[in-house]
This record gives sequence, C-alpha cells and structure tokens, in this order.
Amino acid sequence: MVSHSVENGVLVLAPQDGLRAEAADMLAALIADPVEVHAPMPAVIVVGAGTNPAAVDAVVRAHRMCRPTGVLLSVAAACASTRRLLRARAAEGGRNLVVHARTDIAITTACATGA
Repeated sequence: MVSHSVENGVLVLAPQDGLRAEAADMLAALIADPVEVHAPMPAVIVVGAGTNPAAVDAVVRAHRMCRPTGVLLSVAAACASTRRLLRARAAEGGRNLVVHARTDIAITTACATGA
C-alpha cells in the first residue's frame, strides 16, 4: 500500500491511489511506521493526482503521528486541488504541513533543511 525509498538522504514514501475511507487509519500507520524507523531522516510523502479525501486525511494523520519524533515531514502533490485540501485539513488540526508541487523540489528542500 506504501512504497518507500531513500533519495539523497531523504525517505520518500508513495502511497498507492484508490484508498477506501475505512483504510485511512491503516494507511496513516503504514506511512508513520517507516518515518519513525528512519528518524531523524527527513521524509517526503508523494501524493498522486488521483488521491481521494480519505488518503489526504491519512497523510495529515500520519503527519500528526510523526510530530513527536521531530522528523521533518513534507508532502509533494502535483495536483493543485490536492495541495489545497492537504493544507486545509492540516490547518484544521492546528498543524503546519509543508506541501510542494514537485517531488524533486520537496526532496531537495528536505535534504537541505534536514542537514
């Protein structure tokens, strides 16, 4: 459900599209677990264009779960409406989530900021 790799010292996670709403909790845990294991390595979650609101909620929930680790966690989403939804859902919980339009920029920024 979530693939992950390490690029330039940054953990890159890519959840699969097509998540059902009832699987959001499981997806949040599948994102948070590798982030915690690879801490303090910065992480970027790459969200696909077909991402539904349940997946967005899972990403925001994973961000909240990872806060205590102090890991720099950001999101890359090519779709503008997905970026807006991510920012809005994170703000609802009083959280600031860094959301980039391009994956390469997200990784470069995480690498530079996390160093």
